[in-house]
Amino acid sequence: MSLYGILARTEAARAELREGRWRLPPGFVQDPARWWCDVSVGLLLCDASTRHQEGECSVSVLIGDALPAAGMELGAADRVDLRAADAVHGLRGAFACANWEPSRRRLTLQRDHFGQREIFVRDDGDRLLFCSELPPLLDDPHYVRRLDLESAVHFLLFGRPVLGRTLAAGVASIPAGHALVWSPGCAPIVQRRYTPLAGEARKVADPAWRAHIAAVLDEAILARDDDNAALLLSGGVDSSYIAATCASMRRAGGRTAYTIEFVDGDIENETPYAALAASAAGLRHVVVPMTHTDAARSLDQILAAAHPCSAWAAATHHHLCTRIAADGHRRLLSGLGADEIFGGYSQYLQAYRRLRKRALSWPDALGVDAFDALGWEPALAAERMFAGVPRFFDAKARREGLHPPFARWNHAPHLIAFYRECRAIKPDAHLFEMMVAHECQHRVPDLLLRGFEQIALAEGIVTRYPFLDPELGRLACALGASERFWLSGGRWKNKRLLRRIALDRLPTELITRRPVSYNAPIRRWLADPAVGGPILEATRSSAFWELSLVRREWFERLLVGIGDADAVCSPLAIEQIWILIVLCAWYD
Repeated sequence: MSLYGILARTEAARAELREGRWRLPPGFVQDPARWWCDVSVGLLLCDASTRHQEGECSVSVLIGDALPAAGMELGAADRVDLRAADAVHGLRGAFACANWEPSRRRLTLQRDHFGQREIFVRDDGDRLLFCSELPPLLDDPHYVRRLDLESAVHFLLFGRPVLGRTLAAGVASIPAGHALVWSPGCAPIVQRRYTPLAGEARKVADPAWRAHIAAVLDEAILARDDDNAALLLSGGVDSSYIAATCASMRRAGGRTAYTIEFVDGDIENETPYAALAASAAGLRHVVVPMTHTDAARSLDQILAAAHPCSAWAAATHHHLCTRIAADGHRRLLSGLGADEIFGGYSQYLQAYRRLRKRALSWPDALGVDAFDALGWEPALAAERMFAGVPRFFDAKARREGLHPPFARWNHAPHLIAFYRECRAIKPDAHLFEMMVAHECQHRVPDLLLRGFEQIALAEGIVTRYPFLDPELGRLACALGASERFWLSGGRWKNKRLLRRIALDRLPTELITRRPVSYNAPIRRWLADPAVGGPILEATRSSAFWELSLVRREWFERLLVGIGDADAVCSPLAIEQIWILIVLCAWYD
């Protein structure tokens, strides 16, 4: 189900509505019987339902897989009063909603906490069009297709558009955890409705607080589980904990866990760890092999998707979802989000070291915080502030690979604005809190979920993410450095608190396993003429190069040796080739 709506913003547009001369974009639902209309304000909503309370009538559309908040009985999500400004506190999970309150003459378009469901908005001046899908807004013949160049540069750097925007010029995206609010005579404004920054959470977890976090995590898992849900199982702590919890607190019999296994070469896989986790939990374990032929098929699909997938793990996700759907599953549990909220990335630690070093040498006599002072120096902020995971184009690639003025573009103003908002929300927020909040606002919704959700939904699969629970997000976000990283045997280990919680439920081998990132073998795929050949040829011939944004000769230098799997090619160069492949495919 999709959300569709139109708002007439001028008297001329409202007159068209009153006189029946209104036109619907071709991609919108065309059946007049499915549209509700308030001619007085020029508002149209598709598949709207009317709710009556205390004599007042409100109109709303709710889509997605909304779940009741913790403490509410199951099924209560359908009874949440969407008129209330804090209605988001009565829901969790995946949802997007539109709500019209006649008494307040207020329209609210609201997105879930972590952005599983989307709401896109196109402002045509005389009217505002909004939709939970992007293609209907782009395929409208009245829309002139143009690339948002700033978002394109941002995408090349970080794998996602500028917050609140898309790669399509003039088409906005309501940020995750936000709402767009409009009243007659006023301009639409975007308001934050959720943040993981919480004043009452704790930086250090004593045994009692650790038990509390574990209880919240277990509740988040069980609230999203049902006996028919399949599990994505990597053998890491995150997905293994979900599997063990479902098995120990519900029943393991009949449950199926799925793990990808790359073949066609001496590629290291995590299958043995996943098998251990499945065996310990008593789950049926399905290993899904992925050959180069499978990769070619999945890459073709994700490169043709409505939303660009900058994470090449989208290819493996597509292959897994195809198999899971073929086996008849319609619900899926995923451990996505654990790395972001509990601290699973080395980039967190690197940024913390960098910022901590600055703070230790910062003169107290200045009377200003060392981190806040970065906001006064955009050039330095671009180097020092945590900008998220990943980073495709570094400063060198931007200077050498982009045409002016893009080569001089500085992303720091966006970073500074975000971190200033963090400090406005919570003045004493520490570095890890703000970095986790950054990933919950940017990486999770706009890079990961935007790509993965479209893949699963296309296969008829609804995915639930226990680690992306609003309350768990608040508790985990507040944790300090000592609860995230520790030094053991001369190596830094991650997700310390989560591993402690998992000790009572998982085999020791899974807790102490060597930290390895089991990436898809994208280099080998691109080096295979049958897989990479057509993709690279399409990239070379893309109309994108006519924009004079990226230097073609720089891209060609990146490709030297790509066809030889044994040739030296840096991981960063592979990432840069990939992000250009994705952007060119989407643009075409």
